[in-house]
Amino acid sequence: MNRNEDNYSGLRLLTVDEVMELLRLSRDTVYRLATSGELPNRKIGRAWRFPTDAVEAYAREGQVRSPRQGGDDDS
Repeated sequence: MNRNEDNYSGLRLLTVDEVMELLRLSRDTVYRLATSGELPNRKIGRAWRFPTDAVEAYAREGQVRSPRQGGDDDS
């Protein structure tokens, strides 16, 4: 059995294009959310990938709170 199958079998990652389509956002906005830490992501090589659960939470709540963010909402 492949070791990666054990660690990642339940994890679904979305591409930038998939996030753009699901959230109806521009490519620039998806990258801005990713670089600001507002939308959790993983870089695999040069490719950005986004956990499905984080994208779904962002769609429901309009934001995903990272540990770096405080409780205040400045917007």
